[in-house]
Amino acid sequence: MIEAEIKIKPYTSLDRVVKCVEDSGYTFLYRSIEEDHYYNHPCRDFRETDEALRLRFLEKIHEHRVDKYCILTYKGPRRVEAGVKSREELEIDIASRKQCMILLQILERLGFREVAVIRKDRRVYRKNGLTLSIDLVHKLGLFIEIEGSKDLIIKEIESIPFKYEIIEKTYLELLLDL
Repeated sequence: MIEAEIKIKPYTSLDRVVKCVEDSGYTFLYRSIEEDHYYNHPCRDFRETDEALRLRFLEKIHEHRVDKYCILTYKGPRRVEAGVKSREELEIDIASRKQCMILLQILERLGFREVAVIRKDRRVYRKNGLTLSIDLVHKLGLFIEIEGSKDLIIKEIESIPFKYEIIEKTYLELLLDL
């Protein structure tokens, strides 16, 4: 599947971002606590090939329950057009923490090495074919990601009522640049 998204750094408070998102018709879906472990291939450098392999430990907080599971994700090289990033993304959900830990052992035994861990508190919203995430990323700060079709994304960012900067780097690249 090809994922299209834009990441922006808002120059305002979390409370204002949440209010603007909710006032513009987005429906709140869930909050999640995510811990993303990024790995490098034993025979090629993913930073050079612009690929990523991520194991995400996820706690999805719904109104009446908390779902805990993992997602293994491969991301292919990026293409950026008008600030919108698109890339191949392949994901598989892993149902239990025990299975996640076994997968982690497999990756390590195959020579994959962890390069970074990114922790974030995410609020996810949905509107008219768009998914919007408000992310508080440990060590990096506040960001907004909008996923959907390129045309819808571009139209949506034009309506944002506060100052922001388009960020083309991934959270991993931003963290490694610190």
